[in-house]
Amino acid sequence: MIAARIPRETLETLKAAAARNRRSLSGEIAARLDFSVGKYRKGQKRDDLALHISRLLDLVAFIAPIFERSAGQRWHLNRFTGQELAKAIGYGMARLSPDADDVIPPKVIATAKTHSAGKAYLTHFGESEAEGILAWFEHAEDERSLYEKLGQPVPEWLIEFCKIKRDLRRRSK
Repeated sequence: MIAARIPRETLETLKAAAARNRRSLSGEIAARLDFSVGKYRKGQKRDDLALHISRLLDLVAFIAPIFERSAGQRWHLNRFTGQELAKAIGYGMARLSPDADDVIPPKVIATAKTHSAGKAYLTHFGESEAEGILAWFEHAEDERSLYEKLGQPVPEWLIEFCKIKRDLRRRSK
């Protein structure tokens, strides 16, 4: 427990955000502190992230709320908004990296040679990789309970996946 003096205007803003996010005031403050110190950033402190990843997170954090206000929907509650937000983020990434190489990385080409999709893997690399990552995400809670049943420590990345999934579920109710 901690006591802190918070300006009335900030307190009112936090209360409104807590109601909007279906959290207690304490939960809202904790979530914002966790975010600001980097807890939800792949289970690492923000300072430990590579600068280009940190900048990407800043870009998403900047674009997403503005985009959601323009659409009038949250990305995880409206598929159209989510798909268009993904395009906006991709557009932002391209604009902020004008000198980047525009070639398929050799590692992706090598993987395509042994991948079951063959050359189609090259045109669907992002979707293929995302599918694997999201499979972990979708089964994170099952994996967490397996670790717990076996009396094994739960990896930090798995704990973070479960928190993200839980927070998204809360916000969609």
